[in-house]
Amino acid sequence: MFEMSDIKINRPAIIFAVMFILLLFIYVCSSRWAIWQREETVKISELLSTAIDLARQGGIQVVEIRKSDSADFDQLSKGKTKEGKDEFVTAGDHKSHEIITSGLKAGWPNLKYQSEETDNKIVKFKVPDKHNSEVHNIVNRDEEIPLSEVVVWIDPLDATQEYTEGKGDPSLLKYVTVMVCIVVKGSPVAGVIYQAFEDKMFWGWVSHGVSDSVYKILDNRKTNPLGSRQGNKIVISRSHSGDARKFISTVFPNTTGSMVFVDEAAGSGYKVLEVLKGTDDVYFHLTLIKKWDLCAGNALLNAVNGAMTTRNGDTIDYSLEGDPKNLHGVVAALNNHDLYVSKLKETVSN
Repeated sequence: MFEMSDIKINRPAIIFAVMFILLLFIYVCSSRWAIWQREETVKISELLSTAIDLARQGGIQVVEIRKSDSADFDQLSKGKTKEGKDEFVTAGDHKSHEIITSGLKAGWPNLKYQSEETDNKIVKFKVPDKHNSEVHNIVNRDEEIPLSEVVVWIDPLDATQEYTEGKGDPSLLKYVTVMVCIVVKGSPVAGVIYQAFEDKMFWGWVSHGVSDSVYKILDNRKTNPLGSRQGNKIVISRSHSGDARKFISTVFPNTTGSMVFVDEAAGSGYKVLEVLKGTDDVYFHLTLIKKWDLCAGNALLNAVNGAMTTRNGDTIDYSLEGDPKNLHGVVAALNNHDLYVSKLKETVSN
């Protein structure tokens, strides 16, 4: 007859089994904890594709609001510029800002951004395409970056003054752009500039590629060079020029063989595009300017081996923790950037 006393307990085996189960439990829990703790990342190709889509959506609203019958389309003054002119904000600024920020938040709720406008209203928008076909066809390799290292700078409507004046003078609307810039560790890596009233999109991703529209500009420079122009053609702000003309005449005296031509234009995005086209050789700005005005153009120039710096030749830091104001001027050029900076330094030192 079988009795319980006949059962012999294998204590080592039981201890081993318990230890195995305990270790397995710890491993499973630690793996799940590691997955939960894994840092959120973002693929730059997807963020760039989204930025392109949202810049276009914002630009469409900018155009529709300008074409509306509203007398002043909610035009307000945010204050005065250093030159004493009104700094306007309109319904177009706000609507474009709301669409772009709402779209970015939907895709990446924890994404950090800095915009010219500050309202946090969530609005309806068309779900942006994270897989833009042009980006996919041009860019051969992607980058996946920790989201904590990424900041997006937004100018929902650049050249607001010309936007407000555009009903009376439609020629001014060419200056209006919507700009989105992707920054990693303070450096602009990808920029989008959308000319809303021209329906022209330009983008560039440093060390990865640029849009067909930018390629065409660069190809046109090769086939139709503007080298017959003697001297330098410089573009400055039409509304925030400060003492730029006087300063330029000191830096580049009009001597034989060294003529200087000065263009006035609005919108930092537009001026960068004019430099890319070769219409102008360099973009100078001497007074205070906000970084959301510069970031996309800076990235685009970097993507084609151009440069944008302060007038001292220092790179501009777009870290979110920094000051959104750039106090040290701008020098932006596709070629001979160092030469322009050295001439500025030489003039200041003298």
